[in-house]
Amino acid sequence: MTPGPGFPAFAPHHSDTAALLADAARRRGMDVTVLPADGVPERYRGRADDAHYCG
Repeated sequence: MTPGPGFPAFAPHHSDTAALLADAARRRGMDVTVLPADGVPERYRGRADDAHYCG
Protein backbone atom coordinates (compact mmCIF):
# COMPACT_ATOMS: atom_id res chain seq x y z
CA MET A 1 0.00 0.00 0.00
CA THR A 2 1.24 3.43 -0.91
CA PRO A 3 1.21 6.07 1.85
CA GLY A 4 0.31 9.61 0.94
CA PRO A 5 -2.31 12.31 1.25
CA GLY A 6 -4.90 10.03 -0.33
CA PHE A 7 -6.90 10.44 -3.47
CA PRO A 8 -10.58 10.85 -4.26
CA ALA A 9 -11.86 8.51 -6.96
CA PHE A 10 -14.83 9.85 -8.89
CA ALA A 11 -17.47 8.07 -10.96
CA PRO A 12 -17.08 8.50 -14.74
CA HIS A 13 -19.70 11.22 -15.09
CA HIS A 14 -19.56 14.97 -14.50
CA SER A 15 -21.32 16.75 -11.67
CA ASP A 16 -20.81 20.21 -10.23
CA THR A 17 -20.23 18.72 -6.78
CA ALA A 18 -17.55 16.34 -8.08
CA ALA A 19 -15.80 19.26 -9.82
CA LEU A 20 -15.78 21.30 -6.59
CA LEU A 21 -14.47 18.35 -4.57
CA ALA A 22 -11.77 17.62 -7.16
CA ASP A 23 -10.58 21.24 -7.14
CA ALA A 24 -10.42 21.27 -3.34
CA ALA A 25 -8.51 17.97 -3.28
CA ARG A 26 -5.95 19.23 -5.82
CA ARG A 27 -5.36 22.35 -3.72
CA ARG A 28 -4.49 20.01 -0.85
CA GLY A 29 -1.98 18.12 -2.97
CA MET A 30 -4.14 15.06 -3.51
CA ASP A 31 -4.04 12.93 -6.66
CA VAL A 32 -7.54 13.13 -8.20
CA THR A 33 -8.81 10.50 -10.62
CA VAL A 34 -11.98 9.77 -12.54
CA LEU A 35 -12.34 6.02 -12.75
CA PRO A 36 -13.17 4.55 -16.14
CA ALA A 37 -16.37 2.55 -16.45
CA ASP A 38 -14.43 -0.65 -17.14
CA GLY A 39 -12.32 -0.88 -13.97
CA VAL A 40 -9.60 0.59 -11.80
CA PRO A 41 -6.31 1.66 -13.47
CA GLU A 42 -3.29 -0.39 -12.41
CA ARG A 43 -1.57 2.57 -10.69
CA TYR A 44 -4.45 2.81 -8.18
CA ARG A 45 -4.85 -0.88 -7.39
CA GLY A 46 -3.73 -1.88 -3.93
CA ARG A 47 -3.89 1.63 -2.50
CA ALA A 48 -5.77 1.97 0.78
CA ASP A 49 -5.87 5.78 0.86
CA ASP A 50 -8.77 6.25 -1.54
CA ALA A 51 -12.12 7.93 -1.04
CA HIS A 52 -14.91 7.19 -3.52
CA TYR A 53 -17.48 9.74 -4.61
CA CYS A 54 -20.29 8.60 -6.90
CA GLY A 55 -22.73 11.51 -6.72
